[in-house]
Amino acid sequence: MRRLLVLVPLAIAALLALRRPAPPPAIASVPAAKPASSQHSRKGQSLAKASSQSVVYVVGAIARAGLYRLPSGARVNDAIERAGGLLESADPASVNLAERVSDGEEIRVLRVGEAVPARPRSKKGKKAHTLAAAAAPVPIDLNTADESALASIPGIGPTLAARIVEYRRINGPFASLDELADVAGMTQRRIDAMGTYVTVGS
Repeated sequence: MRRLLVLVPLAIAALLALRRPAPPPAIASVPAAKPASSQHSRKGQSLAKASSQSVVYVVGAIARAGLYRLPSGARVNDAIERAGGLLESADPASVNLAERVSDGEEIRVLRVGEAVPARPRSKKGKKAHTLAAAAAPVPIDLNTADESALASIPGIGPTLAARIVEYRRINGPFASLDELADVAGMTQRRIDAMGTYVTVGS
């Protein structure tokens, strides 16, 4: 009898448990996808920002030659300031500081007395920002030019100019341009590049 009294409540509890409905399955939360229009809008803004900028190459008598990205409508003066400014040897009149820059252009700042190198036109038909002379540069006499004149030759500079003058003082006038190979620091590439700017007088 006691055993029957114990089993009856257990049986009732088991029946109630079976009849209780199972809890609904949990629904995993999925992050909402970003609207396509928002993504396209951001891409459009990035492209618009890139197209409103210009990349220019600044070289010559400036502190830091290199490529610089400038906002639309920037002037040559802005590019030179980004490049660290003009050196003491720079000729400010060799560039138009007020001119607007365009994408892909080269801004070359010449040194005082430096001859303008001959450069072909770019695909856009624009030359570098230099006041290029219409006539060819006047050659410098290697046997009579002083250090200042020799230093103005592209690729030479004050150090090599002083060595050339010292070599000339010790060994006498140069008989040909090839004798520059005996000057410390001179390379054949430099000698070949000087051909346009130098003549060898008697």
